[in-house]
Amino acid sequence: MKPKEVVAIKGVIGAGIFDTNGKLISYSSKTLSSEQADSTAMLCGTIYSLIESIASLYSRFCGIKMHPVTRIDVISMDFGISLMCSSRGCTGIIFNQNELERSKLDELLQGMVEEIE
Repeated sequence: MKPKEVVAIKGVIGAGIFDTNGKLISYSSKTLSSEQADSTAMLCGTIYSLIESIASLYSRFCGIKMHPVTRIDVISMDFGISLMCSSRGCTGIIFNQNELERSKLDELLQGMVEEIE
């Protein structure tokens, strides 16, 4: 799925594709400006890099394979950002968690990752 298709779903505020360094490749949003989308991609890239580093260390020291990281969720009371990454890049969805079911979110992320593979 392309970000524009994902944004048409109720509860989705924005969707984008970015590289693991946080460089925005494409996005669509109901409310985010291009500058806000760039900042969001940088945030997502930073979160991914941090979690990936921690997971790699954890895997090495504890023997539990947590690397490479493929999914990260940052959830607040009402909103969330979910990331799904592959070897080709990352996708992210900003959503209102009171309006979007987890199963639908999973489906949308998977569809976006398949688009970049």
